[in-house]
Amino acid sequence: MIGKIRAIFIEMSIMEKMMLSKFHNHSMRLITFCVFFMFSACGSVYAVNPNAQETSQAGNWLKERFLSDKPAVPFSFTYGGVSSTELLPKWPLKRKTERVNSQCNRHILAFSDPETHLQLRCIVVEYLDCPAIEWTLYFLNGSAGETPILENVQSCDFLIDSKKPGDFLIYYAEGSDAKFTDFQPLEKKLSGNDNLTLASYGGRSSDGFLPFFNVACPDTGGLAVGIGWTGQWNASLGRTGDASLRILTGMEGTHLKLNAHEKIRTPGTLVVFWDGPDRLRGQNLLRHTLREHYSPTPDGKRIDPPIAFSVHGMYGFDGEMTEQNMVEVANMLGEKKLPVDYFWIDAGWYNSVPENKWVYTGTWTPDSVRFPNGLGPVGQAVHDQGFKFILWFEPERVMKNSWLQRNHPEWLLEPDGELPPKQQYQANDGFYLLNLGNPAVLNWVKNKFSNMIRDFHVDVYRQDFNIHPLHHWHSGDTPDRCGITEIKYITGLYEFWDYLIDKFPGLWIDNCASGGRRIDFESLRRSVPLWRSDECWKPIPEQCNNYGLSQWIPLHGMGAISVEPYAFWSGMGTSYSVALNLRNDAILEPASRLLNQYRSVKPLLESDFYPLTPYSLEENVWMAWQYDVPEKGQGLIQAFRRPASETVSMTFKLHGLEPQANYTLTNIDGTPAAKMAGQQLMDEGVAVTLDKKPDVAVIRYQKD
Repeated sequence: MIGKIRAIFIEMSIMEKMMLSKFHNHSMRLITFCVFFMFSACGSVYAVNPNAQETSQAGNWLKERFLSDKPAVPFSFTYGGVSSTELLPKWPLKRKTERVNSQCNRHILAFSDPETHLQLRCIVVEYLDCPAIEWTLYFLNGSAGETPILENVQSCDFLIDSKKPGDFLIYYAEGSDAKFTDFQPLEKKLSGNDNLTLASYGGRSSDGFLPFFNVACPDTGGLAVGIGWTGQWNASLGRTGDASLRILTGMEGTHLKLNAHEKIRTPGTLVVFWDGPDRLRGQNLLRHTLREHYSPTPDGKRIDPPIAFSVHGMYGFDGEMTEQNMVEVANMLGEKKLPVDYFWIDAGWYNSVPENKWVYTGTWTPDSVRFPNGLGPVGQAVHDQGFKFILWFEPERVMKNSWLQRNHPEWLLEPDGELPPKQQYQANDGFYLLNLGNPAVLNWVKNKFSNMIRDFHVDVYRQDFNIHPLHHWHSGDTPDRCGITEIKYITGLYEFWDYLIDKFPGLWIDNCASGGRRIDFESLRRSVPLWRSDECWKPIPEQCNNYGLSQWIPLHGMGAISVEPYAFWSGMGTSYSVALNLRNDAILEPASRLLNQYRSVKPLLESDFYPLTPYSLEENVWMAWQYDVPEKGQGLIQAFRRPASETVSMTFKLHGLEPQANYTLTNIDGTPAAKMAGQQLMDEGVAVTLDKKPDVAVIRYQKD
């Protein structure tokens, strides 16, 4: 979660300074260094490459929307009751373009209102190795008084025009909600006057819907869109004519004045252009862009998500962990030589009221009885055995009778009004929200948690977030400041994560949030979701959430509590954790064998992803997918025969291969599977037979 923030445009704490460099003289130097650092550190992912049409389309769109004399900017707002379409042509515009390096240009558009001195900065990032453009808006009140009301801020507002009339197809996905359908692929055909509205739920960015969608135009090609906001967003896609579609996205409910010299940011927008008839090309170009430019780089290196051992196959969250048994498990893990790299402790190691109840967060000291010396001896034992240490935290949720609630009630937000039925438990159990938009709180959080990371020898800071914050944010607003609490909170969150990344260059952040509910491109800059869903340890939903989420982002994971191959491979992702009992010697050989097999194919999982079967939650079908690394001529097929399927053999047509090349296919255990030409594999397919049910096939292929 932590490593990535050296990317350019990470947030308010850095990005806003870049834009407002005349107010922060040092920040442009810092940003330039961070950008150079990120790109010089990143390797190249093996994936689909943009073609000339896609590169040209992105370039032309950039010129029209941002770089022309009178740019048709792809955003809108209302200020003082007047639309930005009327205001911006009258506001003086200054523009600056900077070449960051061979892969990136940065364009800064600076508008200013001569009457009220409101300043608008639009920071545009042009990627030269991907047909992708990102932009974020920043507003600054340059006067000593209050501004008129700024409202209806749509950080993305533009039309897509097709060369011929017809239906637009929108591909999108559910978010995470600890359900069988987490990340379920969805699609909607927009005909006539149809529209589609999407939004996050309760203030977490991928709770409800995933903040990415892909638009396929009636003629050919389209664009994939990402929203960079780790809070409450919405999107509206509506037909405006026989051959056009309007896209609007932004933060819900902005209606606010800015105080003297106050500054805010909006959600960011990412668009990736793709050409041709196959929308999967757009999905893979998005995956490529996110992997190359929106992934952490701890110590300046390309992040390698972990293969981890979780202690919770042996000890529970509530009162079972102690310093003694955690050190014992670390030593045992080293002795047993299980092929993992990380040692993972989740919730329940801290003091709580009532005692030994993990859910009661807000007292961030190790349990004085179970961990009399803190977590330092545990972290040291983990390192002594050659592993890295993952430790769970949840700073934002505060429970009644905790240290924070007793000592700093003024730092906490309570929910506003009656909560929806789905969130009633939060009111009943006393869920408070630590207000990261409060500078005093932010300073305390930075110091408190960075000290624990240092003292406990933490390598991966795991931040959970088991609360719906939206109604808490509303409680901090007034009628003329709607949205300000959320804006300051989210920018405070980014500043906190950036602080940790800067303070601990080798650290990275695991972003959990009740299992995959805070996934957006701003959180991905700084973190990796190692736990994509709380609907866990069940093969069918694990297969389905991998199938769904992998169409959008490249780095995510799950794991297994079993060494049965069907269950083990169902939990696969670019990261993996096992929760096993090390005292059971019978699991060591199969666990080691499966983990080594997984390690051998793990690098392939960051590349192009292609579904090979329809999505299904049924028990009587097969589900399969393919990862393809075109530059290396390598790839992987995974096929699952589910427990009620009566079909013994399936044939799968592959994608992305070289037609004239020959490929050798090998089962994961090393036995030969087939030798076939690329054209044959794509046109006729490869047959996979599984005599048992349930069962799994994992097949590598390599171009000869």
